Amino acid sequence: KKVKFSSPNAFFAEKKEIVDISYPGDIVGLQDTGTFKIGDTLTEGEVLNYKGVPSFSPEHFRYINNADPMKAKQLFKGIDQLMDEGVAQLFTLELNGRKVIGTVGALQYEVIQYRLEHEYGAKCTYENLNVHKACWVEPEDPKNEEYKE
Repeated sequence: KKVKFSSPNAFFAEKKEIVDISYPGDIVGLQDTGTFKIGDTLTEGEVLNYKGVPSFSPEHFRYINNADPMKAKQLFKGIDQLMDEGVAQLFTLELNGRKVIGTVGALQYEVIQYRLEHEYGAKCTYENLNVHKACWVEPEDPKNEEYKE
């Protein structure tokens, strides 16, 4: 779809300026109101075909707990937005509905905790989860009992 940007900014070192034209290699900052997701590409109409944007399987997993029950709405909004940014991946256990955050690196948990508190006003704590890796399984028959198990 066609989109129009009100004030695209070009960045070079510590300088920032509004630009009318950008070229390959330019770094341009755009105000996004939720229109774009990670992996989206902007063009002037060229047809592009990608084999796919890599998605890395998380190797660190922790339960996320709400440290302030009065801020549950802020916590869930923050988690949803951070996951949309691609900071980490969110899993919900079918067994009990607990939320699990999976990351590629352990430092990402500190980033999530800091951003939740300072951008969304929500505090969280984590509990370790003894899981090593997430895998995506595509069975021939999803109703198969062995697959469900």
